[in-house]
Amino acid sequence: MFNKLLFLFIVTILYYQRVVAQQDPQFSQYMFNHYLLNPAFSGSREVLNVTGTYRSQWAYATSSKSGGSPQTQTLIVTSPLKRRNMGVGVNFMNDNIGPKTTSSFTASYAYHLTLNKAKLSFGLKAGVLNNKIDWTKIDFKDANDPNIGSGVVRYDIVPTFDFGTYYYTQVGYISLGITHLNKPNVYSYLPNIKNYFVPHAYLAISRSWVVNDKLILNPSVLYKTLLYEGIGNTPLALDVNLNARINKAFWIGASYKHNFGMAALFQYFASEKMKVGYSYDLGLMGIGKYAGTTHEFFLSYDFGIFNSKVTSTRFL
Repeated sequence: MFNKLLFLFIVTILYYQRVVAQQDPQFSQYMFNHYLLNPAFSGSREVLNVTGTYRSQWAYATSSKSGGSPQTQTLIVTSPLKRRNMGVGVNFMNDNIGPKTTSSFTASYAYHLTLNKAKLSFGLKAGVLNNKIDWTKIDFKDANDPNIGSGVVRYDIVPTFDFGTYYYTQVGYISLGITHLNKPNVYSYLPNIKNYFVPHAYLAISRSWVVNDKLILNPSVLYKTLLYEGIGNTPLALDVNLNARINKAFWIGASYKHNFGMAALFQYFASEKMKVGYSYDLGLMGIGKYAGTTHEFFLSYDFGIFNSKVTSTRFL
């Protein structure tokens, strides 16, 4: 069953190559914390997990006036409920790109169905977004343009809703997450200009192969697309990853990011419950040639609840 779904996924990617760039923050280590892409992941690991991520992106964008390079911080908590077929999660996120800052708080609920040796979950996420822009960090060609704002303009707080479905076994998963279903509108200073978050879809697949008791191989693919009318033909957005778990102590891996570059990933199991991760992105093509390097760190800790313990090879 899983191999048939894998084949269908590959055919879908080859047929639909219509993708554009991101509005939401990007992460290189999403496979270590899949909740970033899909609320249906909530509670699937059957432990209470707390994960923090810090990402410093595009080292060449270092202008102090513009706010420097993009910076993103997240804090995520996920947990099953006492009834094991349900899970919940919360996410705090702060994303800064030059003069623009987006902060968000979201909460999720997921329901997990048992299908023979697999599970299928459906998840909903709801929360609020808050944007602000600091006009003093922008150099304008015409400083007297009446359309230019002054000081810090804070956008209204707006609601946002996400949906996801997640099919998983002990050896792999197929995941679909869709963000901003309601196309939340944020305030636009310029007249007659619409400023809203466009729905994004994240389609991911992963499968583990146990080579021996000291080595597990885990390839994965992430396909990112934009969902709105009139998208047209746009560049392919695809991540291809290969990670290897060695001696049950750490993971090492590499990612190819289409039309951008490469990333090296590392995760260390400091204890049975605590994991520390790092990734290094290097832009080699497209905008990557001008963006420079990216560093991403994360720290994750599992709390056993309801006498649960998870040692699945499926999760990095």
